[in-house]
Amino acid sequence: MSFSKYKCNERFFEVPTVTSVYWLGFALGDGCVFTRRRLKHGVEWLFQVKLHRSAESHLRRLRRDLCYTGRIHHPTDTASALVIYSPAICQSLLAHGMRVLKTYNGVAVPRLPAGLVLPLAQGAFDANGCAGLCSGHPKVSLSGPSGLPEWFRAKVATHATAGRKGCLMTAKEPCHEVSWHGRRIVAPVLQWLLSDTGAPRLKAKVQQCQATLEVCYC
Repeated sequence: MSFSKYKCNERFFEVPTVTSVYWLGFALGDGCVFTRRRLKHGVEWLFQVKLHRSAESHLRRLRRDLCYTGRIHHPTDTASALVIYSPAICQSLLAHGMRVLKTYNGVAVPRLPAGLVLPLAQGAFDANGCAGLCSGHPKVSLSGPSGLPEWFRAKVATHATAGRKGCLMTAKEPCHEVSWHGRRIVAPVLQWLLSDTGAPRLKAKVQQCQATLEVCYC
């Protein structure tokens, strides 16, 4: 039972769509599900996504897509957070691979129809991915809890031919990272990530990918 006075579409994650799968990927990378015990109400289930304030517009998009009527919080001067009290949302996320304390317990990325794999990958990348230069050479990477970078590596290998090569997988518990280096290898990975799926992409990450792709063709 939810004791929140706010409303939201608690069935949002139940039916896979480009938008819901994108936000699922984002949540697997940068969201969390946890419980809190309150004296009057017992155990409450919470879903939270916290971003830097510069990305608050993306949280507003998530709030709008979830039809959530609550406000965005500002826990610090530099952070914005969307916190939703909803057992239904949390259970739906858990059913789709999220785990409580996922930083240490990892995630289990669900099987999806072929047409929804990329939106989920875009969501995960927008949450925890990075594109840029490393020692003057193009690099693209994704970090996160165990299960997510491994899934991302497998999908890149399937959809970006050159991305099958030059992949580096590292694990420094509890964070795992997969990365690709060099122009010829990074370019097809970025091209795949920049494909238009209609997902609500994070503008800063798209621009980051575009700038790095331009370097690949210099």
